Amino acid sequence: MASTSFILNAQTLEPSRRATCSAVINSMSYYWKLDSLPSNGYRQVTKNNLLECSVDSVSADFILNKLGTPSWETGNEYCIEYAYVYYDWKYIHDSNVNRRQEKEWIYFAIDRKSRMLKVVGHTTRD
Repeated sequence: MASTSFILNAQTLEPSRRATCSAVINSMSYYWKLDSLPSNGYRQVTKNNLLECSVDSVSADFILNKLGTPSWETGNEYCIEYAYVYYDWKYIHDSNVNRRQEKEWIYFAIDRKSRMLKVVGHTTRD
């Protein structure tokens, strides 16, 4: 996979009005791992909690320990991105919803030097 950064669609709320990312990740860890395909809808329903969290002191190791192995990993000389699929049309398909056959991903951009979380965002891929 090409080293492409997907730092778009990231947090926009004021930090003081959001839960910290460490608290959100810690609270959803167990069920996030259970929905690893993702087939039961947990990741899709809870993804906004991650997208809206306030980035605090979250290490790469904490993310990997709490959320499990990412669906894919990419990066460049400055950051590493761990991406987790939260919607896959093959597993969750509602015939009443006109959605393309795609996957949707949430990613965590990690500073390569400090190994700390810098931003949480999402993207869509076919």
